[in-house]
Amino acid sequence: MQYNLCDKNTPPNCALQSVTITVNGSINPSPETGTAVSGTAATPIADVTGNDFVNGVAASLGGAGNATIAQSGTWPTGIALNTATGAITTTAAVQPGTYSVAYQLCDKIGPNCATTTDTITVTAAMVAGTESGSAVAGTTSTPIVNVLTNDSVNGSMPTLGGGGNATIAQSGTWPTGITLNTATGAITSTAAALPGTYSVTYQLCDKNSPVNCTTATVSVTITASIAPVTESGSAVAGTPSTAIANVTSNDQVNSAAVVLGAGGNATIAQSGAWPTGVSLNTATGAISTTIAAVPGIYSVSYQLCDKNSPVNCATIADQITITASILPGADSGTVTAGAAATPVANVASNDTVNGAAATLGGGGNATVAQ
Repeated sequence: MQYNLCDKNTPPNCALQSVTITVNGSINPSPETGTAVSGTAATPIADVTGNDFVNGVAASLGGAGNATIAQSGTWPTGIALNTATGAITTTAAVQPGTYSVAYQLCDKIGPNCATTTDTITVTAAMVAGTESGSAVAGTTSTPIVNVLTNDSVNGSMPTLGGGGNATIAQSGTWPTGITLNTATGAITSTAAALPGTYSVTYQLCDKNSPVNCTTATVSVTITASIAPVTESGSAVAGTPSTAIANVTSNDQVNSAAVVLGAGGNATIAQSGAWPTGVSLNTATGAISTTIAAVPGIYSVSYQLCDKNSPVNCATIADQITITASILPGADSGTVTAGAAATPVANVASNDTVNGAAATLGGGGNATVAQ
């Protein structure tokens, strides 16, 4: 550009002067932030140029746009800038953390450029699924083989051990006899675990720094094992007897031999109606008969219970055979030939029927016949 400088004389005296003007570009990138979840491909920032300006005009990319962009410096693996759209994307492999990523914005006529830094936060994805399993009381068992089978750590299957990506630990108080194997993920139970349904909580953590953790609650059901075994015994009618010495001698409660009494692990009781003269001694387990027991074969039921709370019970029937006791006594008598006589007044006088003296007639307990 040129201009004339003149005085005000007549005629004026002038001099020509040249002027150089430089117009600098105005490149204004603005920092942005975005978030993604580890283990999932995402686009934490849709377009980094969304709030940028080039020479006072909103930045636009592409063939007809007024700007270009490019990554600046080293970007973390799994985080990339799409220079055609301005999107910052993450892959499932990006671990949790906060990342600073720089990009350069340039106009298309200078080119004039400026750089700014965006922040990408990748949050942890710790997923611990609920599970359930069962075992039988009194036995060593593995109600849940691996609590991690339906869990994930930042999009990957959790693996334990030195080369794994996760750790686990018991959380809170666990019941006696139920434990978590932190090397395998198994929940095991011992014979000490009492019947019941238990909610147990474990913590799942990744191995990042800082560590990210979550907890889950699983259900473990320990079922009671009340196992009475049927028995049989016999007694003779009319004689007090012990048909079965102890109905619990071959029974088990939660896989342990039954022990009755105050310090024992079980109780027993008659179940249903029992015949007259047959009874159960709940302190010893004996089934006894009195002289009132009538000959026959009887099915008698008893209930076996543990002492847990709530109580667990099972019922079984034993068989008692009461055999008859018919004891006629030998008699003798004399008569004189040729005369009617009664050589024996009552052949039943020294006989017994089921332990009682034999009595004849309508109200008696016996009959006789030649």
